[in-house]
Amino acid sequence: MKTNNIQNPFLEESSFERTAKLRESIAAYIRRWPIFLISILFFLFVAWLYTRYLTPVYESKIKVLIKDSSKELGANMLLSNSGAQRAMFNSLNDEVEIIKSYQLVQKVVNNLDLSNTYIKRGKVIDVEVYKNELPILLKNFTPDSLIRTTSMEIEYNLPKIKITSGDVTIDTELNQAFKINKQSFSFYNNPHNNHSTVGSFTVISAPPNSLIKSLKNGISIDSEYYSNVITISLDGANTNKTEAILAELVRVYNQDAKKDKSLEFEKTEEFIEERIAILNRELSGVEGEKETFQQSNDIANLPSEIVGSIERKDQLESQLLQLDTQLSLANTYKSYVNNQSLSEVLPSDISNSGGNTNSAVSTYNQLVMERNNLIANGATSNHPMVKNLETSISSAKQNILTNISKHQEVLRSTRSDLSSQLTSASGFKRQAPTFERIARDIDRQQQIKESLYLLLLEKREEAAISKAITEDKIKIINPPSSTGPVSPIKSRYYFGALALGLLLPLAGIYIKELLKNKIETRDDLEELINGKPIVGEIPRINTKQDKYVAVRGDLSSLSEAFRIMRTNLEFVISKIQRDTSKAVVILVTSSIKGEGKTFISMNYAHTLGQLEGKKTIIIGSDIRNPQLHKFESLEKNIPGLTDYLYHENDDVEQYIHTSKVDNKIDILFSGRIPPNPTEMLMSLRFENLIKELQEKYDYIVIDSAPLVLVSDTYHISNLADVTLYVTRSEYTPKNVLRVPLEAEEKNRLNHLTFVLNDISTAHSGYAYGYKYNYGYGYGYGLKNRKRPFHERLLSSFGINLKK
Repeated sequence: MKTNNIQNPFLEESSFERTAKLRESIAAYIRRWPIFLISILFFLFVAWLYTRYLTPVYESKIKVLIKDSSKELGANMLLSNSGAQRAMFNSLNDEVEIIKSYQLVQKVVNNLDLSNTYIKRGKVIDVEVYKNELPILLKNFTPDSLIRTTSMEIEYNLPKIKITSGDVTIDTELNQAFKINKQSFSFYNNPHNNHSTVGSFTVISAPPNSLIKSLKNGISIDSEYYSNVITISLDGANTNKTEAILAELVRVYNQDAKKDKSLEFEKTEEFIEERIAILNRELSGVEGEKETFQQSNDIANLPSEIVGSIERKDQLESQLLQLDTQLSLANTYKSYVNNQSLSEVLPSDISNSGGNTNSAVSTYNQLVMERNNLIANGATSNHPMVKNLETSISSAKQNILTNISKHQEVLRSTRSDLSSQLTSASGFKRQAPTFERIARDIDRQQQIKESLYLLLLEKREEAAISKAITEDKIKIINPPSSTGPVSPIKSRYYFGALALGLLLPLAGIYIKELLKNKIETRDDLEELINGKPIVGEIPRINTKQDKYVAVRGDLSSLSEAFRIMRTNLEFVISKIQRDTSKAVVILVTSSIKGEGKTFISMNYAHTLGQLEGKKTIIIGSDIRNPQLHKFESLEKNIPGLTDYLYHENDDVEQYIHTSKVDNKIDILFSGRIPPNPTEMLMSLRFENLIKELQEKYDYIVIDSAPLVLVSDTYHISNLADVTLYVTRSEYTPKNVLRVPLEAEEKNRLNHLTFVLNDISTAHSGYAYGYKYNYGYGYGYGLKNRKRPFHERLLSSFGINLKK
């Protein structure tokens, strides 16, 4: 037979139930609002306390312009816009890397003596001070490789100085050497600060290498979009120190850039000086040759008659002279370029080969300096960047030689044309003396040497002037300045504290709700008992005194709770088919000790005794752990049930007592604790006792032993008409409720009903939020309590914190 898997729509959870559960879940958090408030205040206090002891960190910035970072682009103006922008961006990145290079940062650390950190102790936080803020400064004479981090507490009353480092204490004076931690130190006067002669501070001397790495990582450089303007920033606890570092970094960079530029000018001067010395010797030789020729041939001057005939020839020769001069310079410059190594920069083009050669030389020198910088910073010749630069240098050199060769070809072609014209013009002068031709050749050589000599002197002056007026590579736009603290940002800590103060209680309450295995509310109990009736919900008693005083019929909520339980049980009893001429037997039991079983039994018996014309007796059948005597303030071993069962000839009347607090009920106490409680309860005498009492009373309440702990209750449960099973809020484990349910299925318990005891205000539900207060505001016992604002606000949204 197939099983019908279609879900019954009438068994589905209604929207009202879902909303009620949602409200209950929200209320579980809201009614614990003091926990959230305390948690938030605690974490806010912790955040305040933590940030109070944090050292503030400030950001210092300097904005500069790199003036010639993209000057090499002048030869590439035919590139597309994107290509030029990309090249400029790459060049700027190169400059940024140079600014942050280890070599420059090392110079800054050494120049400013940053290996020593000075700290003044404060009441709340310690403050770092810059060296110019102290009258004395520390000098470490130990080599950098042997320096170890050393902390010293300094107290000075100049010229006396007391030094404490760990367990070592030293008394010294200014400019007097001392040793600590195997290092040599001395203190000297600060020329920039001599205002104080008494004071104290802490100084920490650390290895420069670690400081260089830390400073290098701390420097941040941001560039503006497609611009040579960059912003260099550095965070630190002392703004004077960080601003001095930024200013020194820019100064060192300019100094280094000037040094690189001066190297190019020095190479140019060196080349020119060499060529001047050579030309000086050649010019002396030409002049000697001319003198020898004139003396040997007795020639003083050229014949005046041939002056006019050679005017044309002179003009052409003048042009040839200029071409020869340019060819000589080009040959010399080409030979020099060809013989230079990859690590040396080239002088500027002095052969006037054209703008392309000058641009190529500038590019070549820029690449050589980048390669030399990499080698200086520790890169080897096998480094990929060095190899790439060497390839680019070779390509740039070949580009220079190609430009010179093309210029030579143009000069030779022009000279060939002029020579042809000169030959044609000189045809009619074949009668010119051979001496004149030779003299002209000598004069031409002399003029070439003189022209080249004068040109080199001019170039030497130009190089010297350029070297003297070399300007800074970086121009400062905005000088070093500092902003407010960038750390700690207190608002973030407070926000985190607020979030933590909310999340931790949320998580704790959620986990507690998730892991709880105790019955708390009526809903929890209803989910476990499979539709069995819940006849009562007993509110929590606030004082120990009330817990052991029987209900006296007043109008308190506790009395009303027991009256409702009595009414509900009467309804259950009325549905049971039984002999109405006999007393109703109500068996009160529970799962474990401490659930308030005896408290329920006693107070329920008192509510039954308040019925007109009804006699009630309560029997203490929990003979292993008697508790009834406490409600009457009697001794534990007062004679009772066990004594009657043991003495077969005794009359039960001698063991029955009238309650001292309510004479309407009788009590049969448990009696002395016997060695065989189970056998006593299983005896026929106990069954006869119940039958005898049923003839005299209308209600018999049996306070029995816990069901899970012992088997005593099972032996007398068949005598009861109704079983009242006591559970306690926030105490009874959920898993124990399967015991009474299984017992009833096996007919070991009769007409099982449940009561929920000790319900707190938070878990009392609708009944104690409204029923027990109904009418009390109108003079029936309790004054109407004005509800707090947060309860009234939440109730407007349908959330009742009393649930």
